[in-house]
Amino acid sequence: MQRMCVFCGSSAGVDEIYAEAARGLGRALVERGLGLVYGGGRVGVMGEISDSVLDAGGEAISVMPKALVEREISHQGFTELHVVDTMHERKALMNDLAAGYFRYKNERHEHRALEQHTQERAYASDGGQ
Repeated sequence: MQRMCVFCGSSAGVDEIYAEAARGLGRALVERGLGLVYGGGRVGVMGEISDSVLDAGGEAISVMPKALVEREISHQGFTELHVVDTMHERKALMNDLAAGYFRYKNERHEHRALEQHTQERAYASDGGQ
């Protein structure tokens, strides 16, 4: 199964439109036969996307640093959990597991940081600046 890596925050955002867009993206991934690779959080936009993927019967693969898992902020319903030691390892593994990327507004730093791990991949964005 091909997977899309989604970069988004653990915040719900200031407007419900972000949560609804996240749920729509999750459903669209499953409708297209794509799995989700994401940071593994259970709250905010991250949680909305993973919940919608799982509710639609899709695959959600979580990649989290050990420190975040220990703080118990990881989603519990994921298909797979990969625990890593560092953020660098997290991004590298997310790259290995995904065929393409989608980033939400204000996640530009993730896109730049990911460039050191990626080769030729497809990128999409929600139109954020």
